[in-house]
Amino acid sequence: MTKTGNPFARAAAFLAAGAGETLNRQANSFADWLRAALLVHPFGGPLRRLAGDLELPFVFTESEITVSVQEVGPEPEASGQEPEQPAAAPADPVLVAGLREGFVWRYPAAELAAVPAKVSVTSIVHKAEQTTLERPAFLSRDGLTAAEMGTALHVFLEHADFSALAAAKDAGGLEEAILAERQRQVDRQLVAPEIAEKLDVSRIRRFVEGEAFAKICAADEVLRELAFITALPAEAVLAAQGTEGVRAEGEQVLVQGIADLVLVYPDHLELLDYKTDRRKTEADFLRAYRAQLNLYALAIDKRFAPKKVTYKGICSLELGKLIEV
Repeated sequence: MTKTGNPFARAAAFLAAGAGETLNRQANSFADWLRAALLVHPFGGPLRRLAGDLELPFVFTESEITVSVQEVGPEPEASGQEPEQPAAAPADPVLVAGLREGFVWRYPAAELAAVPAKVSVTSIVHKAEQTTLERPAFLSRDGLTAAEMGTALHVFLEHADFSALAAAKDAGGLEEAILAERQRQVDRQLVAPEIAEKLDVSRIRRFVEGEAFAKICAADEVLRELAFITALPAEAVLAAQGTEGVRAEGEQVLVQGIADLVLVYPDHLELLDYKTDRRKTEADFLRAYRAQLNLYALAIDKRFAPKKVTYKGICSLELGKLIEV
């Protein structure tokens, strides 16, 4: 006990008043709980005398302890001279070497800590792109933002009857067939009427008359909105993210995505992806989406092995072109 006070007297007062629970709730350390327990222990007489010999209820216990109290005397007065410091013991060289080795240790796969265990392909693309502001819908001529119009075109092509459009093209009635297909999608509630009315029919006609649609018509099978989730080499994912210099041999990352079109031919596959954004040049599209299609191709190769993706193309509805990746 020091000259700063007698904590045993305070604790004993709470216990004598039957306020042990309050004392425990106000404890600031384990020592406060230990002090209260020792005061009510049958062998805690020295502490109870230190607290003022209050009559405290004992707790029944079979434990035996030895309690001794050591008084701490006043601190010696300063003599004006610095106390003599003991000589420092020599360092243990073995211990020092072990500590140095521990402090300089680095996790061998620290570079991979930044690689997520699972990613979506679109998140990789969005991470690499710059954010741009769109013209508000109420200022657009057709009442839709560029993103909304792009989504409407994408939905139209996702559900379009390609066979009917191909037959109408050959018969010279493509314009009427596009309008009929648009109405069919409205009737089947695939697209809202107010959006369908504002679809850019000229873009759809240009698509049907273009190279991408010719590839679709020549394929044995057309797979739309093909969802996949597969493990891919971490290095391929890192490369798509633009991360260089990270060694990840043998590591795998779970990759998830949805391919717009996979064209199945007897001996190979072709991958097409619709893009409706308004980029200026083919180089802009390639810079933004090459990584996405490369990862799609890796995943589709794995799913359809031994067939391989031999062609990857970005179908720009804005430029009216099929851009080979």
